[in-house]
Amino acid sequence: MDKKELALEIHKAINKLPEDMKALILLYYFLEIQQKEIAEIMGVALGTVKTRLRRARLAIKNHLLKEENDSANL
Repeated sequence: MDKKELALEIHKAINKLPEDMKALILLYYFLEIQQKEIAEIMGVALGTVKTRLRRARLAIKNHLLKEENDSANL
């Protein structure tokens, strides 16, 4: 995958996430807000933010791996 394809697939994967995970990804990676501050903004525990970020990253990774495998099988 080239950079453009990768960026497109990452955006697709983010858009498929549940709204709470999507918000976390956007706040953390795009707006560069610290996890503690995100917890305060969202009214959840810091541990919840960390868990949801981990799950979101895993979902994105799985999406990318699936797309890569699908492309390889063509």
